Amino acid sequence: MSILIISDNPLFKEVIIATVAQFQTEFIELSPGEALNRICELRPDVIIIDEMITPPYFEDLLAEARSLEKTRTIVLNPIQNEIILLDSRRATLRKADDLIEAIASMSEKSIQRSRTTKSRMSSKPPKT
Repeated sequence: MSILIISDNPLFKEVIIATVAQFQTEFIELSPGEALNRICELRPDVIIIDEMITPPYFEDLLAEARSLEKTRTIVLNPIQNEIILLDSRRATLRKADDLIEAIASMSEKSIQRSRTTKSRMSSKPPKT
């Protein structure tokens, strides 16, 4: 699994990595400008966006993230301790485990979707 962390704040990135270090994953840390140019190329499994980044980048990054069908996106507001999952859920981050649970549930949904798609494809009769 790969997790893209988008923020201008080095402390934000460090805290996220320390929090989700239990996942055997590749962490990619980019500034908002770098991420905007590379997000479609990287196609990470999970994107974590610092909601405090500058507004023009924020809106453009959300649009790019939504265009990646298999990528799960989490927006974190470090000031209000709020997690916004782009599957319409909103939660308050009370402890590190809340973020870990959000990532785990999102990646599990992605795995389930992938399995369902593969089983549908393998159960189709061959065209003649």
